[in-house]
Amino acid sequence: MTLEGHSAPVFSVAVTPDGNQAISASKNSIQKVWDLDNGKELINLELHVKGARFVAISPDGQRVVFASDDCTLKVWDLQQGIELATLEGHKRSVLSVAISPDGRQAVSTSDDRTLKIWDLQRGVELATLEGHSDSVNSVAILPNVNRAVSASSDHTLKVWNLQQGIEFNTQEKNNNLVSFKPILLDHSRAVSVCQDRTLVVWDFHRGMKLYTPKAQSGSIKSVVITPDGSRGVSATFDEKLIVWDLKKEVEITTLDGPKGSVSSLAITSDGSKAVSASVAFSFSPNGKSNAHGKLEIWDLQEGLKLATLQEHSAWVLSAAITLDNSRLVSASTDGTLKVWDLQRGEELNTLEGHSGSVLSVAITPDGQQVVSASADRTLKVWSMEQGKELIRAC
Repeated sequence: MTLEGHSAPVFSVAVTPDGNQAISASKNSIQKVWDLDNGKELINLELHVKGARFVAISPDGQRVVFASDDCTLKVWDLQQGIELATLEGHKRSVLSVAISPDGRQAVSTSDDRTLKIWDLQRGVELATLEGHSDSVNSVAILPNVNRAVSASSDHTLKVWNLQQGIEFNTQEKNNNLVSFKPILLDHSRAVSVCQDRTLVVWDFHRGMKLYTPKAQSGSIKSVVITPDGSRGVSATFDEKLIVWDLKKEVEITTLDGPKGSVSSLAITSDGSKAVSASVAFSFSPNGKSNAHGKLEIWDLQEGLKLATLQEHSAWVLSAAITLDNSRLVSASTDGTLKVWDLQRGEELNTLEGHSGSVLSVAITPDGQQVVSASADRTLKVWSMEQGKELIRAC
């Protein structure tokens, strides 16, 4: 469905824990609460003159906090639709806010280079966290450890002790770390990718960088992690696949990978195999270039390529593997998806129905259904077993 009603740009959205409602934050003074079952607008919340930049919902779904360009935060009771408090203290635009797991505190970030800790029950400031030398763009509160992680335009990440209101650790300045988009390994570790061709593994409980594997000879194009966080595979622009043991913190092996640009990587749940989707170019005698896509299956333990799958007539953009490692589904610019027997490397079915390139594919945890997203502006849900379209969403 499409939720329409805002008359200004929408900057942020949050969904209640029960999944029934969404709250959207807009550039103007009117913020909206939506019913996600029927797509109807439930409540208009009129607050900031300059509008809201970010919205967060407490874990119990009772309170909403808006961050605004007018340097304040507004706390609302979602059930009653009334404003509870205005939190004042920042000197410039408030860019983001996170609420603690118990719902009692919030941490905000601002263009004024600070973070602030707030008591949501009393509506008062508890502490100001200083240390960044540029705008603080985002913050995340880590569960069960009373820590927060902030990302700043000064190209640093800082870990904060919220109980003491002090800086716990700083990742050294790295001008290649443009944005922090971590891949979570487990409850305490994450991997981030830097433009200087390195991976960084973090321990957020201890507030420290665990290790940085050696820089690769080519920029990192894609990274996948096994569900248990034990292994990872990175694909580089110089056509290498690097296999990492993330628990022992060592590189296991380097494979001569796909020839061409890797558009997607997938890894089996046991970490034994990886599938690369890539784009390669060939040239005809008259000099005309032709692009074609292919899938390659790799044995990560033996360091061997097991099979090459080339049934798609155009680029392969995405690939996904079932949790039982039996099936592979690929998506292509030829407008189709293909279902493969991963063990035998054989095509089982072709899913046809999209009128444009299929950009992405995902598989439900039970392996029964496939979800595809297409340039034709639709999402489709497919039966893996029958190869039939079940649902079409525009």
